[in-house]
Amino acid sequence: MDKNKTPRGGIIKRALKWIGIVAAAGILFLAVIAVFTFQDMPPMTELENPSLNLSTQIYTADGKLLGNFYEVENRVYVPLNKISPHVADALIATEDVRFYNHSGIDPSSFPAIAWGLIRYQRMRGGSTITMQLARNLYDQVGTQRTATRKLKEMVVAAVLERKFTKEEIMEAYLNTACFYGNTYGVEMGARSLFGKAAADLEPHEAAMMVGLLKGPTYYNPRKYPERAKNRQETVIEQMEKYGFVDEKEALRMKREELKLKFYSGGESSTMAQYFKEHVKRRVKQWAEEEGKDINLFTDGLKVYTTIDSRMQNYAEEAVQEHLASFQATFDAELNRTGKPWVKNPAILQAAIEKTRRWKTGRENDKSKTELKEEFARKIKMRIWTWSGLRDTTMSPQDSVIHYMKFLETGFMAMDPQNAQIRAWVGGINFRYFQYDHVFQSKRQVGSTFKPFLYTAALDREAIQPCDKVLDVPVTIRLPDGKKWTPDNSGGQDDGLMNYMEGLAKSKNRVTASLMAKLGPEVVCEYARKLGIKSRLDCVPSLCLGVSDVSVYEMVAAYCTFANGGFYQEPQFITRIEDRFGNVMVEFTPAQERVINENTAYSMTAMLMNVVDFPFGTGHSLRSRYGFENQMGGKTGTTQNHSDGWFMGITPNLVAGTWVGCAEREVRFPTITYGQGARMALPIYALFMQKVYADRTLKLPREPFVKPDGYHVQLACPPLKEDTDKDPDELPFGI
Repeated sequence: MDKNKTPRGGIIKRALKWIGIVAAAGILFLAVIAVFTFQDMPPMTELENPSLNLSTQIYTADGKLLGNFYEVENRVYVPLNKISPHVADALIATEDVRFYNHSGIDPSSFPAIAWGLIRYQRMRGGSTITMQLARNLYDQVGTQRTATRKLKEMVVAAVLERKFTKEEIMEAYLNTACFYGNTYGVEMGARSLFGKAAADLEPHEAAMMVGLLKGPTYYNPRKYPERAKNRQETVIEQMEKYGFVDEKEALRMKREELKLKFYSGGESSTMAQYFKEHVKRRVKQWAEEEGKDINLFTDGLKVYTTIDSRMQNYAEEAVQEHLASFQATFDAELNRTGKPWVKNPAILQAAIEKTRRWKTGRENDKSKTELKEEFARKIKMRIWTWSGLRDTTMSPQDSVIHYMKFLETGFMAMDPQNAQIRAWVGGINFRYFQYDHVFQSKRQVGSTFKPFLYTAALDREAIQPCDKVLDVPVTIRLPDGKKWTPDNSGGQDDGLMNYMEGLAKSKNRVTASLMAKLGPEVVCEYARKLGIKSRLDCVPSLCLGVSDVSVYEMVAAYCTFANGGFYQEPQFITRIEDRFGNVMVEFTPAQERVINENTAYSMTAMLMNVVDFPFGTGHSLRSRYGFENQMGGKTGTTQNHSDGWFMGITPNLVAGTWVGCAEREVRFPTITYGQGARMALPIYALFMQKVYADRTLKLPREPFVKPDGYHVQLACPPLKEDTDKDPDELPFGI
C-alpha cells in the first residue's frame, strides 16, 4: 500500500466533518437570523386579531361624506363588496398574479429570496399581496429592505393565510395600503383622487390607483402627472397580459381621461369647516360627560349630522356672492372717510397684539420695541383675497391691516319643526379666519332683539298688533337717577301708528314705550324663555339690542315663533356609531312650550309685516328679490354700524345672518351701507333663492298655520298716508 495515499475511510470522515461544520455554521447562521427575525415579531394575539387606526367620518343628512377626523392616516374601512372589482384585478395583475394559488408565499420567488438571505442583502421584490399586508398591518415587521424583514413577512403571511380567507386578505390589503398623500385605504384614496366611492371606480381609474401603490410620493399624480400616467399604463398592460382585459379594452383605458379632483379628505372635505370643528368639540364633550374612552382620530366612529349638503353649499355660495362684491363697497367707504386704524393707532396695535407672531415673540422674551420693528419689516408672504391667494411682499403689520378690514359673517339655517340645523357658515375662509361667528362669537344684536320685547307685551296682553301708539320721545328714569331718551334712526318721529308699523319700521321710541310698560326684568325673562342663554344687561337700553348674543341662539329663538311657541335646542348630530356600525348614542332635541301658540302666531304675523309692509325694513325681499311666499324677518343694526343682522323665518326654515368686522371699531362710517338690510339681508335672500330653486330639496312654500280659534285682528286700518319716498332709501333703524 502507498503510504502517501489517504484511506477511503479517512476521506469520508473528513468530508463528514466538513459537512458537519458547514451544517453547524448554517444552523448557527439561521439561528442568528431567527433571533433577529423573531425578537420583535408581533404577538400571536395581535396576528390573529389585527386592528387599524380608522378616521372618524362625518356625514350629512343627505348621505354625503362631509369630512374625516384623523391624526396621521386618513383611513376608512369598506368591505370588499363595496370596492370595484377592477381594483382587485389590477392589483393581482401587477403585484401577485398567483395570489389565489399560493399560501402566502409564492414559491417562484424563493430563488431571489434565498439568494438575498445567503448574501444578507437589501431585498427587492418577491413579496406577495399577503406579505405586503403583513408589512402594512404590523409595525414590527418593518419597512427596510432587509432579509430579516422578508422572513418576518413570510412568517406573518403564513399565519394570516391560515387565519383568513383570500377575500378577507384582499379586503384587508385594500383598506390598509397608502394610495395618495396621507389617505390610506382604497375608499379614501378614491374619494381624494376622484371624488367618488371605491365601489364606483372605473377600470382606468382602478389602474391608476393600483399604479400609485409602488410609490405614492414618487408617482404623485398632482406633482408628477406624466410619471403617474406612465405607471397607470404599465398596470393596464399587466392587466392585458394576464387576461383581465382584452387588447381593445386596454387601449380604451389608456385613452380615457383621468378626471382627478385632489380632494384632501373626500369630496365634501372643504365644506362646512366651521361646523365640523363644532362637531369635533361636541363629540369630545359627549365622550367626557359619558366617561367613554374614545379617540376621535383613530377609533373609526361615524357621526351623522343634520347638515344638508345642498343647503350648506348654497349658504357658502350666498356668502361668497354678497361679501365678495360688498367688500369693495366697504373698502371704498373706508378710503373716502378715513381708515379707523389711522385715526386711532391703538386699534391697529390691539389687533397686532392678538396675532400668534406677537404672542410667540413675547413668550420668547422679545421686547415690544423689537417686535414693532419686526412687524414693520417687509417680507414675502401669501395672502388671501376674495379673488384667491396672492403672493406679495408686505410687512406683518400691513398683513394685519389687510385681514382686519375684511367683512366677516356668521350664518345658520334651521328647520323650526324638528330643530335640525341645515346650514352653518362660521366665517368667510376657515384657513385665515378660524373664529366661528355662529357659535363662538357674540355681538350686539340691535333691532333683531325687539321681537323678544314685543313677545313679552303680546303674551301679557299689554298690546295687540293693531293697537295705536304714538311715535314720540319716551324718557325712562334709570336707577342712578339719570334719564334715558332714545332717538329713532334718522331722528324722524311719525306720530300716531300701530305696533305692526312700529316693528316694521323698527321705531326705537315705540320700542322704548313698551320697555317703559314692561320693565327690563320682564324683557330679560322672555328673552331667556325664547332661548337666549348669553348674559343680558337687564337695563332699558336692552330693548335696542345692546347685549352680545350668538347667531346660534338668535336662530333658535326665532324658531320658537315658527314652531307655535315651542322652544327646541338646536340639533346638529343625530347619532354616533362605532367602527362596527353599532349605535353608541342617538340625540333627540327636547321640546318645551315657552309661549302660547296665539302669541307665537301674532309675533310671526308682525314679522311677516316687516317684509310685506312697503316701508318695512325687510321689504326688499319682495321688491328686490321677488319672493312671493309667506316670509317674515327682522333687520338689526348696532351702535356705530359695527354689526349688521338679518333674521328670516318661513314655516320650514329659519335663518340668521350677522356681518361685521372682527374689530368693532372697523366699520361703515354711515348707516347708508352700514345697516342690516344691506350688510346681512342679501345673504339670506340669495340663500333662499337657491334653496327654492333646487327642486331636489322640495322645500314647500306653504303659509304659516293659524291656530284654531285665533281671532286677533291683523289687518290694521290705515291711520295716515305714508311718505312716497322709496323704502330702500329710508334709514332702517338700529
